Amino acid sequence: MAIKKEKIIAAAIQLANKDGLDSLSMRRLAAKLKIEAMSLYHHFKNKDEILNALVDHAFALIEWNADPSDWKQSLRQRCYSLRDVLKKNPWAVGLLESRRNPGLKTLKHHDQMLGLFLKSGFSHELTAHSYVLLDSYVYGFAVQERSVPVNDSNDISDMAESIFSGLSPETVPNMIEMITSYYTKPGYSFAAEFEYGLDVILNGIEKKYKDEKHKSKEISS
Repeated sequence: MAIKKEKIIAAAIQLANKDGLDSLSMRRLAAKLKIEAMSLYHHFKNKDEILNALVDHAFALIEWNADPSDWKQSLRQRCYSLRDVLKKNPWAVGLLESRRNPGLKTLKHHDQMLGLFLKSGFSHELTAHSYVLLDSYVYGFAVQERSVPVNDSNDISDMAESIFSGLSPETVPNMIEMITSYYTKPGYSFAAEFEYGLDVILNGIEKKYKDEKHKSKEISS
C-alpha cells in the first residue's frame, strides 16, 4: 500500500520536534514509518523538499483573520498564533524564512500579510518595515523563550539563590535590585513579556501609520 504524503510530513515533524532538524534524514524517516527509503522518493526528491513541506505545514497552522478594518488586532492575532506554532514546533524558528522554493501555503500566507498592510493603507515602505519588525520580534522571542532557564518568580528565586549566594550585594547591585523588587514578586512570568513587547511594537507601527496618513493629507491639500 502506497504511503500518503501527509503521513510522511507528520512523521518528519515528530522526528524534528524530538531530535531537531539535523537528525532528520530520508533513511531515519523511512525507518520511523517502517517502509523502504525508496518509497519516500515517490513524494519527495530529497530532504530539502521535505523541509519545504514542513515549512508549508507550519504556515498553514497560523490562525488569524486578515481584516483591514482592524489591522492592529489582526496583526496581534497573527503574532500570537505564530508564536504558538513556534513553541509547539521548535524546529520551525530557524527554518520558516530559509526556503528558496517555498510552497503555496507559505506564499499565500506572506501574500495575505502583505495584502493586509496594503489594503489598510500602508505605504510600500512602511509595509516592508512593519513586516520585518513583527517577525523579527516573534522569532526572536520564541528563541529566547525556549532558551531562558526560568519562567516564573519561583524559578527565578531558585536560580537567584544559586547564583548570588556567594556574592555580596555590591558586586551586582542592579541585578539584585531587579530580582528582589520585581522578578521574584508573585505573578511575574517571562512569557507575559511577549504581550508588553508586542504592544510597544504595534503602537509604534500605528504611530508611523498615522504620520503617513497625516503627511498624505497635507500633500493632497
